[in-house]
Amino acid sequence: MSETRFPVDYSQVQPFLNKVADFLQTYPLESYVALAAAALGSYTLRHLITPAYYPNIDVPSSKSVTFGHLFDIFSPEGIPFHDQLQDRYGSVSRVRGMFGKENLFVSDPRFLHEVLVRGVNVTFRHTQFFYDFFKISLGMGLFATKGTVVVVMSVSFTKQPLEDIHRAQRKDIGSAQGREIDILKWCSAIALELIGQARLGHTFGVLKGVELTYSLAAKNFLPALMKLLPLQAFFPFLYNLQPTALQSKLAEWAPLPSIWKINEIIDVQDEQAVVDLTCHVKGAYKAQTMLRT
Repeated sequence: MSETRFPVDYSQVQPFLNKVADFLQTYPLESYVALAAAALGSYTLRHLITPAYYPNIDVPSSKSVTFGHLFDIFSPEGIPFHDQLQDRYGSVSRVRGMFGKENLFVSDPRFLHEVLVRGVNVTFRHTQFFYDFFKISLGMGLFATKGTVVVVMSVSFTKQPLEDIHRAQRKDIGSAQGREIDILKWCSAIALELIGQARLGHTFGVLKGVELTYSLAAKNFLPALMKLLPLQAFFPFLYNLQPTALQSKLAEWAPLPSIWKINEIIDVQDEQAVVDLTCHVKGAYKAQTMLRT
């Protein structure tokens, strides 16, 4: 058998590799920064010069090379941009993501029904960011899991919440004939109360006029999340950071008010969850004690 010969002699490459290793040990921080900058530059250049995956679909011009159209899409004031995409480009258009990454913006009702209803968790799934973010913010709930999940209802859920809803609505409307009613306020309050009683057997008292810090945090969760969506490309770095204690510290040190806000909301929800579960466990233990006696 003939001996395999490599075009480069290993003995000649070894001194070069030793010099590279010595440089990395001498200047570790500078080396990591340079490697990160090189990787980021190559990633950006690749997305800017490679041919488009969908060249026959139009794309609007973006104001930012770094974030593309992300802030236009996820901005609370982004409805005019959505209307512009629909009016100018139709139900399907191309948009730019981080560093020129190509994405599709689809508003076709049939396609959305296929994605969100018929093919959810089968053919189409959320991005990994969706599951990971809800896992660290809300725990292993419905938003952080895939596939079929069995939800256990509380045995204490009766028709009492419906009576409380009816009583509170009559009190709000009173005897006025043409008074305007804030439907969004009632939908939020009813959803919070029904979830609390059906899942935990716990009442938040919002239908009786009690304004909780938790209810305000729950209402502000999604608006705060929308402000973070343009930055989701950086989330895997934070999510995979070890030890996990550094994750909360970095969230506190981040120079972004939107991150401070979502961190504050998560803390409020965590405190309320501990209180509710403690009361639930005490109630279950008391019920078992009464049954045994």
